[in-house]
Amino acid sequence: MPMPKRVMALAAFILLALGGYGVVRFVAPANSREAKVASVDLPSAVPVVTAAAEVRIFEDSVKVQGNLRAKNFALVSPRSDGMLEDIAVREGDEVVAGKTLLFRGDTTNLEKRVQMARQDLLAARFAREQQSASVQKTDVELRRAEKDFARFEALYKEKAVSKSLFEDKQSAYDQLRSMKQLVQSGLSMARETERKAASSLAMAEKDLQDAYMYAPINGVVTKRMAEPGEMGTRGKPILRIDDVGTVEAVAYLPGQFYGDVREGKTTVRLGVEGRWERSARVTYKSAVVDPTLRTFEIRTVLSGDEHSVVPGVLVNMRVVRTERSGVGVPYEALLERNAGRVLFLTDGRTAREIPVTPGLETGGWVEIARGEVSSGDAVVVQGQTRLSDGAAVAVRGADLQSGTVRSSDQTKGQ
Repeated sequence: MPMPKRVMALAAFILLALGGYGVVRFVAPANSREAKVASVDLPSAVPVVTAAAEVRIFEDSVKVQGNLRAKNFALVSPRSDGMLEDIAVREGDEVVAGKTLLFRGDTTNLEKRVQMARQDLLAARFAREQQSASVQKTDVELRRAEKDFARFEALYKEKAVSKSLFEDKQSAYDQLRSMKQLVQSGLSMARETERKAASSLAMAEKDLQDAYMYAPINGVVTKRMAEPGEMGTRGKPILRIDDVGTVEAVAYLPGQFYGDVREGKTTVRLGVEGRWERSARVTYKSAVVDPTLRTFEIRTVLSGDEHSVVPGVLVNMRVVRTERSGVGVPYEALLERNAGRVLFLTDGRTAREIPVTPGLETGGWVEIARGEVSSGDAVVVQGQTRLSDGAAVAVRGADLQSGTVRSSDQTKGQ
């Protein structure tokens, strides 16, 4: 090819290349601007998690801490002073009322006293029998003397006997009458002596019986405060027995709530977090508010289980002041906006902002005292901070039927 033709072909190729580059520079920005406009015009859905509104029981309650203690307990002490010969139980032993022997006092001296009292009673009984026989003998002699006196009195009136003989019979009769009074007095004294001897024997036997101390109530020995060989003193406890089958929860409330608590009617929720929870009624309310602490005492009775509901446990207590049923939502569903409290309902596509007035709160749920929320409505509980009224939503991890919120991992697994 001649040199001029090669130059002309190269120049044409360069012009063509420059023209194509200009076209690309002009078209590409235009397409980019259109994509940006399109991305602005198409709204993006906000991912949210929902739960269903439910009808629940809501409570206005006062939270306090209380202690569990045995409702029935006994501090067992000797009935008389003396050495403790034996203590038959230890801490943790179960006892049965009237059957389990707890401890035994000084029985040696008491047994001797019983033997002596029995001998005294036998002697008094013998003396009473002798005196009774004397009374019977005197009665026989008195009746005979009475007949002699009557016969000689008649003879004396007829002048058949001398005055001296008549007076002898009269004197003998009078003496026997006095003797009868004397022996009857002796019999009464012998009977009284016998009665005292019997009473002394009964007391000695009672003291001996009291030396053997049996359990006064059913329960468990929780404290042992003495050992065999030590001196026992009347009124000084040797053992403590607690009936762990029935326990009492005791707490103190501020005086301002005194009028809200009624015996037999006010409900108390109590338990140990993560272990157990029960409900019971207030069984006792103190008659007055303590003027120093400005508190009053309440008690409620529970059945013990010997595992977790036992005396000495610290329990959380909620004293219910008011209780009512209403539509509620999880507490995290509520938002604070300029107009007040709101929440968002959704039909699965868009969100609707609902102004509400919250009521009572119980167990992480809050009552909707005022607001257009019905049982079963899908309420946004996560992602609502990014929502506005009418915003598009994409529900993630919610069961609209049960209102159960599930984790994102569980949602992906489905």
